[in-house]
Amino acid sequence: MDSKSLEIEFHGPYKWYGSNSIFLQPESEKFGIYLWAVPIEDNYLVYYVGETGVSFADRILDHTRNYLNGLYRVYEPTSFVKGEKTLVWEGMWKKEPGNPNRRMALFLERYQELCKVIYDFLGALKIFLVPFESENRIRQRIEAAISKTLLNQPEVVGEFQDKDIKYVSRRPDEEPIQVAIKSGEKILGLPKELAV
Repeated sequence: MDSKSLEIEFHGPYKWYGSNSIFLQPESEKFGIYLWAVPIEDNYLVYYVGETGVSFADRILDHTRNYLNGLYRVYEPTSFVKGEKTLVWEGMWKKEPGNPNRRMALFLERYQELCKVIYDFLGALKIFLVPFESENRIRQRIEAAISKTLLNQPEVVGEFQDKDIKYVSRRPDEEPIQVAIKSGEKILGLPKELAV
């Protein structure tokens, strides 16, 4: 492929914990693009698209801490694996007017209940990795293009995306890059090719 095109390949799925844990994979020491998804029949439904310039293990560790400390939103795991999002905890990541300490007080009040929900939620998520050495902007553009493509899909694929995540798409002054996408698994809404 020439300089205006490239190919990426998704590896996985890996688990958050247990056998096949992301933290125990050789690929986890690399960096690149990643997806979180849930298995739906013989396919995977993507929930989140991310990129990292540090190792996947370090980035997923950071995400894990943010789930365990109540920062991230959490959905009810049983319905989540069916492609339905029932919010259990809205998280503390958004800046709110008033006293932010009230959110922490509520989290601690519900801590015993939420620990099990968070554990099961993480257990439901499967992780796909694209080890990909590139400059940050290329990774950010691919991440944004995948996210936007999924968000614009009809029905469950688009509805499963959180709409308030910030991505950094290609700017008008950046030359487009054609990206060929490969995966050994069927990932719903993920095209075989994408302009980023």
